[in-house]
Amino acid sequence: MTPPATPAFSQASFDAALARFVAKAQAVHDQYQQRIAPGQPGKIITAEPSKKYTRIWKVSRHDATRRDIYGFVDQTTGDVYSAESYRKPAPRIRGNIFAPDGGARCLGWSGAS
Repeated sequence: MTPPATPAFSQASFDAALARFVAKAQAVHDQYQQRIAPGQPGKIITAEPSKKYTRIWKVSRHDATRRDIYGFVDQTTGDVYSAESYRKPAPRIRGNIFAPDGGARCLGWSGAS
């Protein structure tokens, strides 16, 4: 059994890059929401850490129990994945939160693409 990978960055730098990524995802989602339903509040993009990945969720502003998966971020590399299901990322890397664009190239209104 191989040991888990050791991140090449500090937890503080990961948290800062993740916060920027979530803010960019929120901006993309808000722009889309205003285009399709002006004046209606969209969902809130949040991050929830788990063992290996941080799940990125779209949460209803009216009912916090209603949420959709947006994507996953690998906590050891910063790689961004779209969701295969709410529990599992899809196999292909879509971007990286440490890239010069902060992972913005993979952001879509409905999730990492």
